[in-house]
Amino acid sequence: MNYTGLLERSGRLMVAIAAGDSLGSTSELKRHPDIPYLLESVASTGWPFAQARGGPLELKPGDPTDETEMALCLFLSFLELYRFEPQDVVSRLIAWKRSHPRTIKAAAANALSWTASSDRWFEGPLHEWLQGKPSTISSALARNGIAAGMASTLDDAFRTSLLQCIMTDFCPEQVVCCCAHAFLLMELLGGAHPSEDWRQAFRLLFDLWLDRERDGAVGAWRETVGDRLTGSLDTLLSADLSVKDWNPLGADWSDSVDRPLHILRIVLWALHWSGSGDRLLSAPPRLPERLFHRRGSAALGWVALCGHHADTYAAAAAPLLVAAHGPLPQPMTSCLQILGRAQIRKAGALTGTF
Repeated sequence: MNYTGLLERSGRLMVAIAAGDSLGSTSELKRHPDIPYLLESVASTGWPFAQARGGPLELKPGDPTDETEMALCLFLSFLELYRFEPQDVVSRLIAWKRSHPRTIKAAAANALSWTASSDRWFEGPLHEWLQGKPSTISSALARNGIAAGMASTLDDAFRTSLLQCIMTDFCPEQVVCCCAHAFLLMELLGGAHPSEDWRQAFRLLFDLWLDRERDGAVGAWRETVGDRLTGSLDTLLSADLSVKDWNPLGADWSDSVDRPLHILRIVLWALHWSGSGDRLLSAPPRLPERLFHRRGSAALGWVALCGHHADTYAAAAAPLLVAAHGPLPQPMTSCLQILGRAQIRKAGALTGTF
């Protein structure tokens, strides 16, 4: 696919990420018992199928959080340079951090601070990893849809996903989940729906790519994490990612809200039920049954009901839902603040995406 086609595709995915991020920000940090009360308080807006106010920062409808802002650094760099250039993206991320954004996760802030005073663009997350600091929820999966959208081949998608992840997080579990997310998205963009054994196919193709990849930063990451990479890949294959008998809207998973594998499971859950003609599992108590009659890309609204880190979950799910079903419903995108930016309007003029 040529640059214009990739720009058009990544533009659609950028809008999807922003929509999911903003929808999820309304329920961010809410626990399951709080969601029905939240739903009542914003009932007039049409949420979760339309943008609404709220969240811990009392954002306006369509306002972005750090998930969207970091994805924009990738997209705008691609728009201006006609390619994915990690050093340029990281420079934009550092400039964004220094602009005192309303939200930025501590892990990303620490990593970017270290990188700003070093020569290598991945020095910050590498330092955090070598210091043994535990990985917490990062924005890597949330912004990963834009990385895969800029890739013309699966190899490109693996490379871009890995490199964008290690801009803020060296953890192999985070990287493996980003690359698995990219695999799923590339399958959908190619017109195929992921099979039941997609994890085995991913592992095979990912291993083959790693063995022939010659990018220096990829090699440095692989050498640093060592056997932890094999363990993370094994964990992905053995993890319970079943979705047919699991409902994140009714399950107690507060002990794993920030795990990338859990985020991936929510994404798979939304993708499965968005295209299923079967009746969704029973709605949690005090959530209207009518919310679960929708299908297609509108299923993004269900992800926003998950609470906890719903902005991250929905930003990660939105690109796959759009790739599978087409554009999001208009109320989910009409008031997105990013659409008012001059550079985004420029991209729209080039591609007709917006």
